[in-house]
Amino acid sequence: MSEENNYQLLLVPTGDSIEWNKKYKMYFCPEDRNYNQPFRYLGFCNNKLIQAMGRVENCIWADYDYDYDYATGKLNVIRGENPVTKKETRVTESQKERLEKAFIDKGILLNWKIYSGHKFYLLDENNFTDEINFKTLKYGFQGIKYFNLANYFGNEKPRDDSSQAIAELLEGKTWS
Repeated sequence: MSEENNYQLLLVPTGDSIEWNKKYKMYFCPEDRNYNQPFRYLGFCNNKLIQAMGRVENCIWADYDYDYDYATGKLNVIRGENPVTKKETRVTESQKERLEKAFIDKGILLNWKIYSGHKFYLLDENNFTDEINFKTLKYGFQGIKYFNLANYFGNEKPRDDSSQAIAELLEGKTWS
């Protein structure tokens, strides 16, 4: 990824899953959905507001096999992938535990049926913020939208590449 694209963000609409997305710091989508541009950050949008963002730690293809008891189900990790390089990555035990906790949340399984055929973008738990004070998007959008965050920094640069530092620089800005 080039220097100018170090701040590429994929903004996704979350709808009813916004609280789940923020709680588990992850996003799910069908496994055949192709995001063809590399991105380092992922943002959650709901009601024209950017509500959270974080640096992507891993993209994991996984299924969850369960009978009638979610708590005794079995996580089946298929593979991990870096969303920037698109190269296969190792899925850590910590990432597997996060996915299992998210799957055990009964509501997600019952309401969204994501126990198979989906991939999960896990955001770095130490590089995530939902303390965002962005203005609303000028226009609503359907689907996804890419933003090069560097275009919104003006003459400033973030103190580091943390989501919190970037959010502080973007505070009060209107995105389009």
